Amino acid sequence: MRRGLGATVEEDRPKGSSATSSGSLEKPEVLRLYRKLMLARRAEERIRQEYGKDEMKTPVHLGIGQEAIPAGVCSAVPPGTTFFGTYRNHALFLALTEDSDRLFGELYGKVTGTAKGKAGSMHLGAPADGLMATSAVVGTTIPVAVGVALANQYRQSDALVVSFFGDGAVEEGVFWESFNFACLKKLRLLFVCEDNGLAIHTPADQRQGFRSLPEAARGFHCHVASGDGSDLLSVVALTRQMLERMAKEVRPGLLHFTYFRFLEHVGPREDFDAGYRPRPSDEERQRLDPVTRLERALCQSGCRPEELAVIRKAVEEQLERSVRSARAAPFAPEEELIRDVFSVDGQPSATDIRPPRCPGRGEPKQVLSFRRAINLALEHEMDDDPTVFVFGLDVPDHKRIYGSTRGLVERFGPRRCFGTPLSEDAMTGVALGAAISGLRPVHVHIRVDFLLLAMNQIANMVSTLRYMSGGTLRIPLVIRAVIGRGWGQSAQHSKSLHSVFAHLPGLKVVMPASPQDAYSLLRASIRDDNPVIFLEHRWLYDVEGEVDEGHVAPLESSLVRRAGKDVTAVCTSWMVIEAMKAAEVLARRGIELEVIDVRTITPLDEQTIVDSVKKTRRCVVADYDWVFCGFSAEIAALVGARCFGELAQPIERLGFAHVPCPTTRPLENLFYPSAVTIIRTVERMLELEEADVTGESFYSYEQRFKGPF
Repeated sequence: MRRGLGATVEEDRPKGSSATSSGSLEKPEVLRLYRKLMLARRAEERIRQEYGKDEMKTPVHLGIGQEAIPAGVCSAVPPGTTFFGTYRNHALFLALTEDSDRLFGELYGKVTGTAKGKAGSMHLGAPADGLMATSAVVGTTIPVAVGVALANQYRQSDALVVSFFGDGAVEEGVFWESFNFACLKKLRLLFVCEDNGLAIHTPADQRQGFRSLPEAARGFHCHVASGDGSDLLSVVALTRQMLERMAKEVRPGLLHFTYFRFLEHVGPREDFDAGYRPRPSDEERQRLDPVTRLERALCQSGCRPEELAVIRKAVEEQLERSVRSARAAPFAPEEELIRDVFSVDGQPSATDIRPPRCPGRGEPKQVLSFRRAINLALEHEMDDDPTVFVFGLDVPDHKRIYGSTRGLVERFGPRRCFGTPLSEDAMTGVALGAAISGLRPVHVHIRVDFLLLAMNQIANMVSTLRYMSGGTLRIPLVIRAVIGRGWGQSAQHSKSLHSVFAHLPGLKVVMPASPQDAYSLLRASIRDDNPVIFLEHRWLYDVEGEVDEGHVAPLESSLVRRAGKDVTAVCTSWMVIEAMKAAEVLARRGIELEVIDVRTITPLDEQTIVDSVKKTRRCVVADYDWVFCGFSAEIAALVGARCFGELAQPIERLGFAHVPCPTTRPLENLFYPSAVTIIRTVERMLELEEADVTGESFYSYEQRFKGPF
C-alpha cells in the first residue's frame, strides 16, 4: 500500500518486527545504541547551528529523522562488514566510527577531515572502519557494493556487504541492473532502502509506477522485509531476522525502511512552507522522531532519566571539542591539490607499476597476431596472479571477443572468466567494487560506444574515488574496449573516445598498435594500481608481429616506430599502421617521415614527441578520432608551446570528418583518415606535387576483415 505521513509499508514483515521495547537486547547495548543515535542527532543539529556562519563550504544533506536506520543496521551486522551509502551519510559515518573529529574536519574542509577536505559532506568514507564510499550521485554506490560482495564470494569469504540507498535510487536503471546481478550470483549482500517517500521534493506516487519496492522485488531470488525506520529497536530486530534468513539460504536480502525527513533536501532548514508536503503535528513529530521513541522505550523499560542525561552530556562535550578542533585546524597545503589522483603522489609516472611476478619466461620471440598477444597477456597475468579475473558481456561465448579470450574459461574456470548481463553501468561499478577489494578485474566491453552507458561509473566513481578517499583506496582496474571501423558499422559502432577518457583526471588511457604493445601494455595495465582504459582497434586483431614475452613496457612511453628527418607524424592506434604505409610510399621519393606511436594517451610521453619535432621542424598529428576538441588539439598545443621557435610551418591535424560515421563504403572512406591523407598532407607541407599512388595497396588489412564480427 502507499503510505501517508509516516505510515509503514507492511509487505513481508516477520512477526514481532514492530516491537518498540528493548526485547532481547541487554540494557548496556541499548544505551550504546542511544549514544549512537544522540551523536548523529546532535551532530546534525550542531551543523544546523554552525552552517549559517558560512565556514562549512560544502552542501549538507541532513538526515534528522533517519538516524535509527544506520544506527540499527550497523549494530546488528557482524564485524568485518563493508558498507556503502548515499550523500545523506552523517549518521552512517558516525554509527560506524563515532569519530566526530574527522566528520567536522571534512565539513570545514580541513586537513583533519576524512579526505583532507577533498570529499566534503557528500562523499564521506572511512575504509578502515568499513565505510568504503558514499556518493552525491543517486544509486552510484550500489553496483560498487555488489562488486565487493562478488570479491568476497570470489575469495570464498562469508563477509557481509551492506548497501544503503534512498527510495529515489530504485527509479535508476543501475539499481535494477545491480539487484539482478546480485540475485543471479547469490551474493551475501544486504540492500537497505531508506525511504522518505520524496526523492528531493516529489512524492513517490508521482514517480513510481509500482505499488512498493518490496512487492516489486518479490520476482527476484532474494529475501525481503519491511519495517518502521523511526523505531531503532525494530530496525535492529528486523536486521537480525534478515541475517538469519540469509544465513539459512544464501542470497541477497532487501530491507525496506520508511522514515520521515524533517528538514529540506539539502541545507539546514525546515521547508514545510514550500507546499510539497504537509507540516506534521506535534503528536506526529513525536511518533516519527527516532530519538523520542527510543527515549520513551528506555523509560518504559526502567531506565532512569539521569542515565540518559549523562550520555547526552558526553555527546555535547565531544561535539564541542570536535567543532573547536576543526575550526582551528589548518587547510590542506597547496601540494595536496595534485596528490591522490593516482597511486603515487603528483602526476602519473612510469614507475607506478608493480614489478612483474614472472619477469620473462625464457621463450624466444615469436610471431603472434594482435588478438593472440592480447589473449596471451591475459593468460600469463591470470597464471601469475590469482586476483586477476576477466569478465564482461560475451566474454566466454563461442566468438570470445574476436578470439582474445579464447581458452580462458577452459583453463581458469567460470569463476575467473565469465559473462555478464547487458548492464554496462552496473557491471562497471561491479568491476570497481572488486578492484577496491584488492582483486584485479579486467572488464571487457565489446564496443567503446557501449561504454558510454557506463560513463556515470567511469566519470563519477572510477576516476574520482581514490581522490575523494584522500588516497586511501587503490583501483587496479582495466577496462578493455574495442574501437574503430568495421564492416558498415555506421555511427554507433565506430567511435574511439580516447580524448573523452583522457579528459578525466584519474584515468590512464592506453592504445596499443602492435602485437608487442598489446601484450606488454596490457600486462603493465593489469599490474598498475590505477584504472586503465585499454582501447583496441578491431582491424588490429589480424596484424602480426614479433612478441617478446619477457618485455613489459611502462605506461608512459611513446615509441619512434620509424625514424626520419623531414616531418614528424604523431599517431594513435590504427593511424600508426596508416602512417607506416605512408612513410613507405614517401620514402620512395626520398622523404623521411618519422612515425611516433603515442601508445599511452595518459600518462603522455611528451618528451619523445617534442624531441622529434625539434629535429624535423614539422609536425602532423594523425589521430584516430574527431579533430575538433580532440587529442590532436592537445598535441598541437604541446608542440606549439614547446617547439614554437623551431617550427618551420603550422602544425597539421588529421582525424575523422566532423560528422557521424556513415555506413556506405564510399562515404566511410572519406570519413576516416588514411595513409593517402597523410601522404597528401606531407606533400603539401613540403610543397611537393602529388605523387601517383594508384598502384599502391592501402587496404590490405581491411581486405582481411570479413563480416561484422
